[in-house]
Amino acid sequence: MKRFFKYTLAIVLLSATWAGVVLYGTLNGWWHKPITNSGDTESFINAVNENIKKEFVGNFAMAIMKDGKVEKEIFYSHNKPVNRNTIFQVSSLSKFVTAVGVMKLTELGKINLDTPISRYLKRW
Repeated sequence: MKRFFKYTLAIVLLSATWAGVVLYGTLNGWWHKPITNSGDTESFINAVNENIKKEFVGNFAMAIMKDGKVEKEIFYSHNKPVNRNTIFQVSSLSKFVTAVGVMKLTELGKINLDTPISRYLKRW
């Protein structure tokens, strides 16, 4: 019986330690340090500009949006000029855009997330 309590206590302590590590990592971004601790736009933009100057070698465009409107734009170019009309290859951006669209349709009451997709799409 004494051995049972020892093992149980060890399991509880290890579980609590592991839960603490996971909670700490989740709250602090695991191994990714945020580029700014402040939540305002200007400090984020300043941090982005500093990081670009230190380690960036390509072309870069970023827009910060608030309430559906562009609040600030940042453009950086290594050799060719970059502006709001520059076309970039965006890889898997369509997943994000689709998710935003689906959530907007859900918010407007046009679709229900619990309804099977076959009700909305007749063919793939």
